This record gives sequence, structure tokens and C-alpha cells, in this order.
Amino acid sequence: MRPPVEYGDVQPADKYADKLRVFEEFVRNQMEENKIPGLTIGFYKDDYTWVNGFGYADLENKAPAKAESDYRLASITKTFTSAAILQLAEKGKINRTDDAVALLKVAVELRPKSPILYDSLGNLYAQKGQKELAIQAYQIALEADPAFAHAREMLKKFAP
Repeated sequence: MRPPVEYGDVQPADKYADKLRVFEEFVRNQMEENKIPGLTIGFYKDDYTWVNGFGYADLENKAPAKAESDYRLASITKTFTSAAILQLAEKGKINRTDDAVALLKVAVELRPKSPILYDSLGNLYAQKGQKELAIQAYQIALEADPAFAHAREMLKKFAP
């Protein structure tokens, strides 16, 4: 079993230095060719972990991509989330009927500074009509990332 990824814990590129240089150049070329503003990519090989950010995590504010950058992936994450939930249910770790809010609260405990998680929690509270809890979640998302546009928009929507 591989060790968990430690964000920003990039190992020195000793035995893979030449291959990583070629790969990084490939990534930069693909980003330019496909007009990709930024990404973070990583891999495991035996006991070696490599993670690196390229371009911008936030193009509007020119914030560089880093190994620990968070990205908003929108609807594509539903597929990954569904697969992960089914895998956890198969292992008996969760019940498929567990409340999504309860599951997100666990995720927030694991990544307490993630604005995306708090934004998602705010969305769930808003859908359930729990306005005050939604506002709190959006406020925390903005505290974690003052440039987080969706949380700011939602707070304006809920403002008296």
C-alpha cells in the first residue's frame, strides 16, 4: 500500500531527474497547445512520489499552481465522487444512504482549509433551505480563499 500524498512534499528528483525534465517540458507544451492555464499533476513509483504545479491555479489573480493547489472541477467530480462512495460502501466504511451533509462534514474535518468543501457544504445547506448554515459555510469558504467567486456570489444572493 502506498503512503498518503503529503501535499507540497515533493521529493528531490535524483534518479528520475532526466525523465522528469522531459515530462515537465511535455506538460508545458501540451498546456500551451491546448490553452490550459494551469494544473497540478503527480504520480507514485515504488517509494517515490512526485507532485508539481504548472501555470496558474487562479488565472484571474495570477496565483501560481502549486503541489497543494485546489481546483474547482465542477460536474466532472460527480462521477469520481459516486465511484468513491460505492467503493467505501462496498468496504462497509459508509452506507450509501448516509446524508451528503454528514459526509461533507467528515471531508471538511480532513481538509479544514478547503474552500471548495465549504462551498459545497453551503450549496447543500442552501438546497435544504438551511439559509443560516449555508451563509456560515460560504463565509468560511471566503475566509479560506478570499478570491473564491462562487461563495461570494452566494453570499450576495443570501444578503438581506
